[in-house]
Amino acid sequence: MRWTSTARAHARFDTVSIALDTVSKADYLQPMETQRITHTGLDITYTLGFLEPAHATALMAALETELTWERPTVKIFGKSHLMPRVIAWHGNSRCQYTYSGHTHTAAAWTPALQVIRERVEAIHGPQDAVLINWYQDGSHSIAAHSDDEGD
Repeated sequence: MRWTSTARAHARFDTVSIALDTVSKADYLQPMETQRITHTGLDITYTLGFLEPAHATALMAALETELTWERPTVKIFGKSHLMPRVIAWHGNSRCQYTYSGHTHTAAAWTPALQVIRERVEAIHGPQDAVLINWYQDGSHSIAAHSDDEGD
């Protein structure tokens, strides 16, 4: 993770806020073309032009500094290991999920997440929370798995 000094992070956040403010709600709530991709056990809706490149860049910069990033441990065959990625769980108050014996309570929606949430809700309806996985480099990964744990 790239950590910056508080002063540098603030200056960067102010720049990002200005960039986000230049996009009006009317601009990002316009109807978009979608493609549906289906296969056995797979159902994806791909939205073309979901964000303009400059807007996506500004949002990513904001997410890097706004979100509550953590790198929890997971149990694999009874042994604890650091998760090979960082995660952030944000959403409505009291939204929780449990994974590998850890219960996570959602942090509040941030301004950048709120922008993305409104965009997603315009296409897919109400959203309660979001789990964000950030794979920062080639050492961060996820192995083949299923999300059907008992806890």
